[in-house]
Amino acid sequence: MHLPSALFEIRGYSVHWMGRLPIASLVTRYDPEARLPLSPAELADTDQAWAEALKTRKRLQDLPLYRLLAARVEADSLTLDLGLTGYKEYIGTNVRPPAWALADPERKMSKPIAVSAVAVSKDEKVFLQARAEGVGERGAGRWHVTPSGHIHPPQTVLEGLMAELCEELAVESSEVDGEVAVSGLIVGKWNYKPELTFLLRLRATSEDILARSAPDNWEYERLVPVAWEAATVRQWLLRDEVEWVPPGHAALLLAGRVDFGEEWMAGVLRSCGCEA
Repeated sequence: MHLPSALFEIRGYSVHWMGRLPIASLVTRYDPEARLPLSPAELADTDQAWAEALKTRKRLQDLPLYRLLAARVEADSLTLDLGLTGYKEYIGTNVRPPAWALADPERKMSKPIAVSAVAVSKDEKVFLQARAEGVGERGAGRWHVTPSGHIHPPQTVLEGLMAELCEELAVESSEVDGEVAVSGLIVGKWNYKPELTFLLRLRATSEDILARSAPDNWEYERLVPVAWEAATVRQWLLRDEVEWVPPGHAALLLAGRVDFGEEWMAGVLRSCGCEA
């Protein structure tokens, strides 16, 4: 996975790009033949890891995922080169990595690209979720932004993000106010997974959204509306690291950078013991 050099590292993730990029300027190039080169023995190991995961995660499905091969910043665009992987490969190489995957993560890990978004309601609230026990990755009880999830071929990145918005908040794409902005590209340290972060605005109020019944509300124990203002968001970001799913923290930080400014983010990073 060839990415721009890390700008900084914090709380379980590294940031490789940050900005405010209209999603229309995000370029993807997809080669479905670019698969993980796994031997029969390695495939058997991933099958075993998947079988073990299914014992406690009954909702898991081996859906296709995009594998991030490379990312490049080119003038006013961000270009992603994508291959093909699946959820079973991700569990078996990234989430429950055997020795051979840890020895060669560049070639032997699935590294599916995922999305995490800060969605600001009409009344200036964002939605943080405490993750449920039944999700496929570790992080039960930890905070994450909503929506978040994976993109499934042949979806575009925007289609995948809008699908998660509908599944987790019961919000339709027609309720998005203005253009979706890409705010960052990060990589989680514990699972080697790359993640795009976003900032978007909604036409619905937080009260309206919380009254809805989202299809995938089983993914979180509770959903909390948080005021989208600099001091409140800063307080959430300074919570102990173990309270957060890393991409949730990253999405909140990088969206805050877009709306509250560089000086605000610099202050958060100093308080966390890190500087960009």
